[in-house]
Amino acid sequence: RKHFHKYPELGFKEFETRKKILEYFTEIEPENIYTMGETGIVIDIKGTGPESQEGSCQTIAFRADMDALPMVEETGLDYTSTTDCAHMCGHDGHMATLIATAQFWMKNRPKIPQNKTIRLLFQPAEEGPGGALPMIEEGCLEGVDEVYGYHNAPFGEEGSISLKSGGFMAGSVEIRIEIEGKGGHGSEPAHSIDPITAACSLHASFHSIKSRNTFNTDVVSFVI
Repeated sequence: RKHFHKYPELGFKEFETRKKILEYFTEIEPENIYTMGETGIVIDIKGTGPESQEGSCQTIAFRADMDALPMVEETGLDYTSTTDCAHMCGHDGHMATLIATAQFWMKNRPKIPQNKTIRLLFQPAEEGPGGALPMIEEGCLEGVDEVYGYHNAPFGEEGSISLKSGGFMAGSVEIRIEIEGKGGHGSEPAHSIDPITAACSLHASFHSIKSRNTFNTDVVSFVI
């Protein structure tokens, strides 16, 4: 993780990151390693044990993101970022834990039925402009029965994993609104259009979106 943290790269520029990840998968057959979404990686770990008809899943995928944020790190750690971007959202940890888990699976391939597959998805550009859709369009989910995309949670208990059906953490959608006003004299406000009043009204109304337009079980955060 410290290596990824020290040498972060932005979305669709994770060339050295991809190179480092692949160093841990030299024992995987080359035909089971694919490049998708420009800098993304798909790796299939196929079982070598006796076939099994138990369970409905043939292929389960696990996803980790690869890119960093366009910001300068000032932590002063011995593995502080050496580039003009930084892993401040934990993607370095996501990659490291998926690699570590994959190493366990690779050592235990004889315990995985030969008709079952574990697929690793290393997705670029999660922070932007978006690497999931290009990978999906190129087939990263073809034949996949279940997929798990996990994220670190600093508020959780160390060493624990939390699961729930449906959405767990909110995705980010940004909306920009431009309000145009019209100048005038303070003695004749009716002849002007006050953008400050309009903006304040919108600000107050926006916060009712969560309380009046979503269910209490939905994962929703609203920030202005």
